[in-house]
Amino acid sequence: MSSTFDAAGPEWADVVPIPQDDGANPVCPILYSQPYASGMSLLRALLARSPPEYSARALDLTTHLLLINPSSYTIWAYRAQILASAPEGPPPAGLGRKEERLRREFEWLDGLSEKVSLKNYQIWQHRKQLLHLIPSLSPAYTTYPSVHSELDFTSKILEKDAKNYHTWSHRSWLLCAAAAASASEAGTASSSSQPPQDLWQAELEYTTRLIEEDARNNSAWNMRWTAVVGRKKREDVTAEEIESEVAFTKKSISRVPHNASAWNYLRGLASLSSGTNPCASHVDFAQEIAARPPTAAGHEEDEHGELPAVPPENARALEWLFDDACARRSKAEIDALHRRLLLAEPMRRRYWMYRMLTSAPQAQTA
Repeated sequence: MSSTFDAAGPEWADVVPIPQDDGANPVCPILYSQPYASGMSLLRALLARSPPEYSARALDLTTHLLLINPSSYTIWAYRAQILASAPEGPPPAGLGRKEERLRREFEWLDGLSEKVSLKNYQIWQHRKQLLHLIPSLSPAYTTYPSVHSELDFTSKILEKDAKNYHTWSHRSWLLCAAAAASASEAGTASSSSQPPQDLWQAELEYTTRLIEEDARNNSAWNMRWTAVVGRKKREDVTAEEIESEVAFTKKSISRVPHNASAWNYLRGLASLSSGTNPCASHVDFAQEIAARPPTAAGHEEDEHGELPAVPPENARALEWLFDDACARRSKAEIDALHRRLLLAEPMRRRYWMYRMLTSAPQAQTA
């Protein structure tokens, strides 16, 4: 579209362009390209109408501009308004049936993902706005576009960029929206009810695969927490679910013992207990990991692609033991673990000195 767009074409003869007004003496005017500047002049003219023009040519204009500048909030917002408000008649006045225009729009958006960066809030916000226009966000609705097709799209994006925050955020919103739609269509009072269990089970299996491929994928761990714990009230998380997740997490830690993502996940599971010392429940496991002879396995390479010659002890396991000792106020253990942590994590030396200062006054002699 961008290469063939002509702002001086006959279809724009009735529109008086409104150029950008930078004032008489702009200090630092932006040197827009001519295709973009002329297109934006037309856009301002269409937006200045009351009401703004919602037509096929207006949609084409936004296509032209977004291919040049896909980060413009104004253009995306106008495009969404066009798709939502344009008449259902045929072009040029209308855009056809809403279901059909939404199908075409998502096909265009899916293709656009190959051309522009998807680390772009506006594109994901546009997809979200349009999904609110489809007949239903319930998993029971399967006509494209749907919750299922959108989950498939995010999966394809994450195959290329497994830690794309925007994609994960959209996926999380999508599951929550499906929950609300399912609750509404079932006639329940709470909009926070869950979509069919198989949707969450599929998400759990999805995160399992991603974590097995890359144990340090913190985004996958976060989504796993949502699928197992975050979507429920704490009291609704069963002991069987916690036990299963603990086993999965310990297996991952055993494979990649220095992985902070897995240790943090284990901390989250431990926090579900009712005791005052969550770390106590897995002290034996932390001691087992800490007792392993230091090896290069599981450590990050340096900027030269080399592993440390003499790797430190496992700081995450030592941290777990340190927190347990602090909870029990065992001064001798706190002192010993603190010395080991200073050697294991020299980059966090000041943090560990702070922790010692805040823990020591409460510690008791063992």
